[in-house]
Amino acid sequence: MAKRMARMAVRQLIRMLLLIFCASLAAFVLLSLSPIDPLQQNVGQAAMGSMSAEQIQRLQAYWGVDTPPLERFAAWVGGMLQGDFGVSLLYRQPVLTVIGAKLANSIWLLVLAWVISGLLGFGLGVLAGATQGRWPDKLIRGWSMLIASTPAFWVALLLLMIFGVWLKLLPVGLSVPIGLEATAVTLADRLRHAILPALALSITGTASV
Repeated sequence: MAKRMARMAVRQLIRMLLLIFCASLAAFVLLSLSPIDPLQQNVGQAAMGSMSAEQIQRLQAYWGVDTPPLERFAAWVGGMLQGDFGVSLLYRQPVLTVIGAKLANSIWLLVLAWVISGLLGFGLGVLAGATQGRWPDKLIRGWSMLIASTPAFWVALLLLMIFGVWLKLLPVGLSVPIGLEATAVTLADRLRHAILPALALSITGTASV
């Protein structure tokens, strides 16, 4: 049994690595074939116009624009295998640092949604079992069937419209208040910004519980 589970885990790992490789290769090929100038797109046309030819050449050399695509991809894969994912052009930080920060926010949101959906689903299940065949049971079952067939993104948009746009009770984006330093963000701020996304995930997850 243990050997079988180990083989399944290895197969799943190989499939995941192949999927990541194919997705990254497809993204790289599409970007390479794109007619958009990557320098102008990221630096800006106005900034490019104010640069000298020497500055543009240095920037092209830094980005590897003149390097053959296959060589660029091989260099990226080689760096990734060594733990070097490069530097984010948007955040000006190592990619792994950015991924770590985003992953922490995702895990925090996932745990919160999991707790809410577990408690709500368990409570509704107990109520439905205690009133089997009567109107509360039928109402809960109907609600569960409706929610099970509802996309989470649609629920999220609905919650944003009601509580963020119309009632203006909750923020419509970001995980923390905009303009605040990280040291000034409190737990209450994080909870307030997590309410809508956690509800969107937990409402759709309640049906399966």
